Amino acid sequence: PASTGGWRSPAGGSLGATWYRPLDPVVLSLAARYRRDAPVVADGVRRRPGERLSAEAAVNFAVNDRVTLIGGFGLSRREPDRI
Repeated sequence: PASTGGWRSPAGGSLGATWYRPLDPVVLSLAARYRRDAPVVADGVRRRPGERLSAEAAVNFAVNDRVTLIGGFGLSRREPDRI
């Protein structure tokens, strides 16, 4: 168990990609991610967490060599857990 300092079994994993497009002084970025968690057993009940998908878009504007303004938005979807 993690509380005793031992190793935990893998809890899940994620895979994603990010695309950058520089247009001086602006940098555009798009990112997409997928996450899947391992089943969890609590009180004798096995629960399979729902899969998650997310997408983000951002615009970075270089005001000068020390200041960058960042703005963006993201969308996320999570499937319901299953028993």
